[in-house]
Amino acid sequence: MTRTRTNIGWGLALGLVCLLVDQLSKEWALASLSSERIDILGSAFGLKLIHNPGAAFSVGEGSTWIFTTFALAVVVALPVFIGRTGSRVWALGLGAVWGGAAGNLLDRFLRAPGGGRGHVVDFLAYGDFFVGNVADIILCLAAVFLVVISMRGVTFSQENRDTELNDGDEKGGKAQTEAQTETEIPMSKRGSVGEQTGAHTHIRKDTESTCD
Repeated sequence: MTRTRTNIGWGLALGLVCLLVDQLSKEWALASLSSERIDILGSAFGLKLIHNPGAAFSVGEGSTWIFTTFALAVVVALPVFIGRTGSRVWALGLGAVWGGAAGNLLDRFLRAPGGGRGHVVDFLAYGDFFVGNVADIILCLAAVFLVVISMRGVTFSQENRDTELNDGDEKGGKAQTEAQTETEIPMSKRGSVGEQTGAHTHIRKDTESTCD
């Protein structure tokens, strides 16, 4: 239970940090940028303020309610999964996904026209392909992170498995110690019997010598 609470704490703490960074960056963009593009790396990357009714990277602009419903389901469900994982790295990865999804979901309710149909603030222009925001970057990096740790063998319940293995090692060590103890006790008894037999033999010899 303590480990579960700790994982929830770490995951949601990172998620809240991601949410805060995303919202602060959007407030900065609203205050500092316009629809006129500012090139940073030539035509490859720049800054351009848009209000996106669609999904990440300006995809599906005519399906606002679908993306709002999906994002809401993710934001509600992810804390449950974070609480069930036995791995802190999985908790952090899922927490980052939660923060990115919550960042764009918050725009749906707080930005015009509101009511779940709000337009997401995007301002990171990638060439002439699409315009995104910090939440989109967080979502992508978190997804890559989860794939990488999965490929490296870190399972959703990795730390629980490690605990079971450690418990098994402790039990094995305890059994080995008990076996050694059981082995040593008969040897001690044999030593005591030998000493007693030697003492009886010595007394018998002394008695025979006295009789002679």
